Amino acid sequence: MTIQRYKKRIRDGNMAIKDHGNKLNKNASQVDVVWLVKWFTEFAEEVGDVVPVRVRMQKKIDGTTQKFYSSDKYTLLPAHFTWDCIWDEMHKFVESGLRVREPARSTMRKLLTLHCPTIRIRSPRSNVCDICAIYHAGMRGGVTADKTEELGRHTESARLMR
Repeated sequence: MTIQRYKKRIRDGNMAIKDHGNKLNKNASQVDVVWLVKWFTEFAEEVGDVVPVRVRMQKKIDGTTQKFYSSDKYTLLPAHFTWDCIWDEMHKFVESGLRVREPARSTMRKLLTLHCPTIRIRSPRSNVCDICAIYHAGMRGGVTADKTEELGRHTESARLMR
């Protein structure tokens, strides 16, 4: 601004600074979160596995910590799905003719982890079948010949494919 404009502003009493801060991200605020969550849950049901998960929780009651367990159904997506891959799938779906404002990659990840806590991506190390995980958990308490033979029978087909 020129000096004359500043002088005019001072004379008119207009010396306040422009509004800033505490404003929403314009693109992220226009995203249809309900549609995004609905699309993601349908996608997860189609691609993922529904697995019962036992979650350990703690609460402090009267100064003592009490532990309790809750069983929930989690949907686990295969390990080859990353957040970028999921965004690409959503982008393909939107480009097929929908008139929906799609979020940025980071915004989509933040929204979906907040609104869909029971849908997770498997880690690459735990990308084994659920039956193997159950057998492995059962063998932690003590390995017996019967348990080892059961696991061997279960993994025999995988060994033959190698």
